[in-house]
Amino acid sequence: MIGAYTPIAILRGGLMASLAAYSYIKLGVYYKDEGATYSFICMSAFAILLTLAGSLQIILEFGNITFLLVSILMAFAHFKIRHLTDSSQFG
Repeated sequence: MIGAYTPIAILRGGLMASLAAYSYIKLGVYYKDEGATYSFICMSAFAILLTLAGSLQIILEFGNITFLLVSILMAFAHFKIRHLTDSSQFG
């Protein structure tokens, strides 16, 4: 069901997208190369923080993969224990 405020939300989203596009235009005019956003980030003082955030993201992804593998191994171990002890309901 579409609410009464949906057109207002769409207009606000369009306004925010227009402001973001305008910011990128100004950034592209200021830095005349093709990678204006990358140039801005490299020259900013926050480049170290972005590197730190990227490092934390790698650690988070490693944790997610580890959790997935442990979950799969636990399910397999549960299956094997039930199979070895022959504790199934239908057997």
